[in-house]
Amino acid sequence: MAKAIDETKLLLDLFPYSIIIDNSLSIQAYGASIEKIINNSKDLDFLKCFHIQRPYLENVNYEVICSLLNEGFYIKHDESGFIFRGQFRQLSENENLIFLGSLWVMDIEQLKPFKLQIKDFPAHDPTFDYLHVLKQADIHKDELTDLIKKIDHQSAQIKKTNAELSLTKTQLENIFNEMTDVVYSIKLPEIEVLFIAPSVSILYEVEAKSFIEDFSLWEKSFHEEDRHIIGDIEKQLSIKGEFSVKHRILTPNGTLKWVNNNGKYVFDDNKIPIRLDGIVSDRTQQYLAEEELDQELRLQEALIDIASTYINLDPKDVKNTINRSLEKMGLFVAADRSYIFDYDFDLGTTSNTYEWCNDDVEPEINNLQQMPLEFFPQWVEQHQKGQALYIPDVSALNDESDGGLKSILEPQGIKSLIA
Repeated sequence: MAKAIDETKLLLDLFPYSIIIDNSLSIQAYGASIEKIINNSKDLDFLKCFHIQRPYLENVNYEVICSLLNEGFYIKHDESGFIFRGQFRQLSENENLIFLGSLWVMDIEQLKPFKLQIKDFPAHDPTFDYLHVLKQADIHKDELTDLIKKIDHQSAQIKKTNAELSLTKTQLENIFNEMTDVVYSIKLPEIEVLFIAPSVSILYEVEAKSFIEDFSLWEKSFHEEDRHIIGDIEKQLSIKGEFSVKHRILTPNGTLKWVNNNGKYVFDDNKIPIRLDGIVSDRTQQYLAEEELDQELRLQEALIDIASTYINLDPKDVKNTINRSLEKMGLFVAADRSYIFDYDFDLGTTSNTYEWCNDDVEPEINNLQQMPLEFFPQWVEQHQKGQALYIPDVSALNDESDGGLKSILEPQGIKSLIA
């Protein structure tokens, strides 16, 4: 006879960052890996240890979570600051809920205080692959550091014969051909490019030959708003003989990228710099992920701030409060105008009841009263479905196929809209 499978134990083994709570939201059990982070939290109130970042919930209870079993959740452990993402599921054997989650970590250094290791992540968790990439990146950096030290040590020997120089250069090129980072070496004070990795054509979208012929392309690639960092680099080199900066570059095709730029002087016996060696690494995805998370958190804060103003609100303050809320949302998304329309389906009309306008933007509220709904068929249809209407480019609308919506929006100076 087959041995009965313990569903709860199986899930906790497969998802070691999972948490089980009862219908009072009390923690009943948790996986082995998350135990290293939330040690001795059994029987504690889940909401005293964690708070739910997404989805935004004003009141959290057992019934609310049960209604969102198909939704993705982001929960933050208050003490450690770790964020976990996953879904809640109901256990078949009782009313308990299990959060099947994984640890969302951006830096492997965050794991060390809790003694978390690669083995604490299940093989099916993509975080395992991400941490593996981080680990490999560290290994490559160590190898590169050792390689640069080797180049420094051999610099005196290179002078012996051109043949040795050619051989060493060939060996280096074979190594750098396999790298995505851009490694370079500049002879000083001539500003002559001794070497630049072929990966420069991928990162900068400029052929290596062009950089060799004109190294000023390096400065020209800086984003206009980051040009001041060139002065920071010169200052760091003059003080420490090395530099480390983060900045944006703009490729000839108009692509914006974030890079880490590190370099150092190589000195002769008289302490005069004779070479500048460096490495530029693409960090676009990392910084964009950080910016996206920061944007989401700032939006949550803005929505919470707006929602909190309506708690115990005096009815006489409703109008002013709504106008201030429209202003906050308009400024947050850098809009020119934000407004509220009320539908009157009995009369078949809609009216602009509240409006906020940015500086130098003319109000239109008085021109948008008792407007027939037949003027906005797409608008009404989307809203009755509970969906948003998004028009990225009003000028691209066709009056015949879009019900004359273009002729209504363009006179108001509206170029794009979401409602």
